[in-house]
Amino acid sequence: MSKITKKLFDDYKATKKVVKTAKFAHSLNTNKIIEIINPYVDEEYKKHPCHHRITSFNFCYDNDYKIENLPVEQEWIEISKKEYYNIYHNKDTFFKKPEIKTEDTADYDEIYYKKDKKRYNYLRVYVHESWAYGGNDDVSFDFLLTNIMDNNYLRKEKLKKLNEIS
Repeated sequence: MSKITKKLFDDYKATKKVVKTAKFAHSLNTNKIIEIINPYVDEEYKKHPCHHRITSFNFCYDNDYKIENLPVEQEWIEISKKEYYNIYHNKDTFFKKPEIKTEDTADYDEIYYKKDKKRYNYLRVYVHESWAYGGNDDVSFDFLLTNIMDNNYLRKEKLKKLNEIS
């Protein structure tokens, strides 16, 4: 019984150590991201100066962004065979059917696509504001990742991954 208990405690301590190092690495990466975002958030406060601090951020991939003047673009999105046939054989004329297409691959399979609104990757940053005369507020700002990230950096990371695979 004592060998099992000792083994359980050793495993628990090892797991606790791994979790602690992972949390530390995560906090370092979070701090790096906040350093990159800070100038973009500071740009928002040039007209209305107040004390502000980034509390958290979230990477989003949906159409719930608040970015103004964003063009509505269409793109081809890959869908399943079942969804393709549901759209193709849909008799309901109440809703407009999305455009669909198929593409043949080299191994005689088909890939199915539908045309839909382009989805953007963006970063939602939560900021806490406070003023000298009292009062505070929590606001959020949305930034498109394509505007924030350096494309050369992204290409470099992709090349590293390709080199690791080959």
